[in-house]
Amino acid sequence: MQNKPKNKNQGPLVGLSVRQAQLNRRFGAEVVAITRHGSEQSPGAFLQDLVLRGGDVLILAVDAAFDAAAHRDLRKEVSDIEAVATDREREYVTGLRITKRGGLAGKTLASAGLLGVNGVRLLAIDRAVGGGTLRFGADGATSSTGGGGAAAEAEQHASAASVVLDGGDVCWFTGGLESISYLIRLPGFDQSQTDQIEKLGVDILERRLVQAAVAADSPIVGRSVREAGFRARYDAVVVGISRKGVALPPDVRDVRLKPGDVLLLDAGRGFARAHANDRAFTLINDVPKSSPIKTGKMWLAIFLLFLMVMSQIIGEFVFFWREEESRRRRNGGGGGEEGKELTSPPPKKKTTTLKKTGGVLTSKKIISQELISLFPAAILTAGLMLLTRCLTADQARKAIMIDVYVCIAFAFAVSSAMEVSNVAQVFANGFAAVSRKIGGTTAPVVAIYMVRLFGVF
Repeated sequence: MQNKPKNKNQGPLVGLSVRQAQLNRRFGAEVVAITRHGSEQSPGAFLQDLVLRGGDVLILAVDAAFDAAAHRDLRKEVSDIEAVATDREREYVTGLRITKRGGLAGKTLASAGLLGVNGVRLLAIDRAVGGGTLRFGADGATSSTGGGGAAAEAEQHASAASVVLDGGDVCWFTGGLESISYLIRLPGFDQSQTDQIEKLGVDILERRLVQAAVAADSPIVGRSVREAGFRARYDAVVVGISRKGVALPPDVRDVRLKPGDVLLLDAGRGFARAHANDRAFTLINDVPKSSPIKTGKMWLAIFLLFLMVMSQIIGEFVFFWREEESRRRRNGGGGGEEGKELTSPPPKKKTTTLKKTGGVLTSKKIISQELISLFPAAILTAGLMLLTRCLTADQARKAIMIDVYVCIAFAFAVSSAMEVSNVAQVFANGFAAVSRKIGGTTAPVVAIYMVRLFGVF
């Protein structure tokens, strides 16, 4: 997100350089450009030394949670603040490699349904052919670099959308953060720089996407990602770049970085903390729920879940089998008596007492005969998933939705209060009386539905 505050003609910022104004330290807003008399002033690394004048329009890169109304001091120093949020303002360019076992090989992107993903546009597809690289453009243009085989095949395709994908093809997309994050996690895609990511030595459980804005005086300004040695220097891999809505070439590794560029990084969970005070970056943010899909632990997680479910099913079968054996022993094992026992209603003294609690029928006798209760089984399964590294403790903690559990707890409390105070009985009698007066079958059904609705709330 960007904001456009207009500098007051006689404000406290007039006469100060961008560096002296310290907007980043005070408000968490990084100046990425300045518009003066209708023309943009963005002198690269010297932007921090530009002296502000009255009437200047500052282009600020801010976090998505930035609230200008909460910064009263900022509003005192500028005459107006306007949020800028265009569709292309934060579009990232990223490359995804087609895997051989993901189900995308042998299909076109259109037949795979990936050209209709909201907010995503295909730029090009790169294919290694005959020692060279063949690029299919989305506009139908085809080019090749190195190798005669690539040049020969270049004439066989009209556009990237009609290309039948092969394992190893690199698809270059541009789109918003959520859309790109969604594509990265799809089966069949892998990062185009998987070899660089593997060299990070970061466990897949700890990996995530991180946004980092390039500072005006960053040492990587004016250098490409390749030249900057990004992985070796910062222990992260650049997988996408956004530049204020400017269209960038497909291969992000060859893009020369400028102040205000927002990099999409694949890094460990400690990146933001480790580089919080690094002059190379500003506004470092972790992307929520961006950890890669852990397909290697998928079957193990499914097996643990299966065991938990089976523990409940087996417990029920064991209980009913014991009940049936006990019934047969009481009847002396006789076939006639057994048939009579099964077909005739059981005596009241032998029935299992059912108690209504919170609108759910439970059996004390059945619960006491369970192999293992559901709650301990769920805790044990979660513990095993943590021990086998199907997920991290941080992911497990974030998966617990406290607000949902608090809501359920209060629902039980309200339900019990309504039952004890006879409010539920009054409502039920009222609906029953109205349905009897109306007559027919529709009214009772509606009455039952309304009673259940009140019971839920």
